[in-house]
Amino acid sequence: MNKPLRLDYDKIPLLPHMIAEMVCEREYAGLEWSARFRTSSKIAEIEELRKKMTYEDRQKFAAYADRRCRIAYEQEAEWFMKLLRSRSNRHLAGTLYAFITHWMVAWLKNPRLAQTVEDVEEEVA
Repeated sequence: MNKPLRLDYDKIPLLPHMIAEMVCEREYAGLEWSARFRTSSKIAEIEELRKKMTYEDRQKFAAYADRRCRIAYEQEAEWFMKLLRSRSNRHLAGTLYAFITHWMVAWLKNPRLAQTVEDVEEEVA
């Protein structure tokens, strides 16, 4: 018996682009960091950068996040495959939300990431 083919990325029950847009719209609270590393000054710094994002910035970041997830799926990156095997949609969405929030912080603090969406292959695995 043949092994069933994996679903096409566009048919998996994830919406990274939508989650990324939501992350960009919400006030940054630093919840993806442990309390030990979460300081009010760091949170304020990221929140100020987040507030300056334009509609185009948010769309570009959402495309970046979706591209990272797509590549992770294609490469069967362990962290991403664990997400997909989760039995709880709540866990799946919450974990992906934390990853994407973390990526947004990196995106805001390192504008080089905003230059291109195509250069994320090395960053995913």
